[in-house]
Amino acid sequence: MSALTQSDYIIPSNQSSKNMSKTFVEKNEHFITNSNDANGISLCIPRMFNNIGFRRVKGVFIKQNWGFVERVDVIHYGDHKKAFVHFRPNSWNWTKRNQQILEQLQRGEQIHLRYESGKPWFWHVGISYTETPKQEDVNYFPTGVINLNTKVPTDEQLLNRKRENQKTMRVNDDPILARMNEGSPKNNGREIINSGDSYDPMVADTFA
Repeated sequence: MSALTQSDYIIPSNQSSKNMSKTFVEKNEHFITNSNDANGISLCIPRMFNNIGFRRVKGVFIKQNWGFVERVDVIHYGDHKKAFVHFRPNSWNWTKRNQQILEQLQRGEQIHLRYESGKPWFWHVGISYTETPKQEDVNYFPTGVINLNTKVPTDEQLLNRKRENQKTMRVNDDPILARMNEGSPKNNGREIINSGDSYDPMVADTFA
């Protein structure tokens, strides 16, 4: 059964949706292109949880029976994701209900789509107002959002870190310093640790 026949899946936009300004919609050429079935409808979910992948998104929209879902691009944006749902050109399923939904989206409105039956979780869904890229050009980790250039330290760097870590020793490991430490009135018997980088057992034991 299509989820569209269940009233708890679609919340009418006039009750609780976010509308884009009419001026913005009229001036955005990508919005006009993406809302035309002849070009292939492209929708945007501006915010999703990070544990949701493209397969789940595609499955949800296939169940909606709006049209043929050609592909879904899920983009990482720091603490959340965005999804772009691209339908095949001339594939929109022109039922009366689907026509009403598309007209609503073409007005620049967003709908709330509940993506799991019996749960209160929903996505904001609207027409995408960015240019639809080719699949091979999609940047799934936009610059500045997540660091993919983390460098693995070289063997020499690890050895240097090991030497630095070895300089950091507990006072009580040295018998002479331990006796001095016990008689010191300044620390009241507390253990003193020499200044320096903290001991890293994973690094220190690598080349032991």
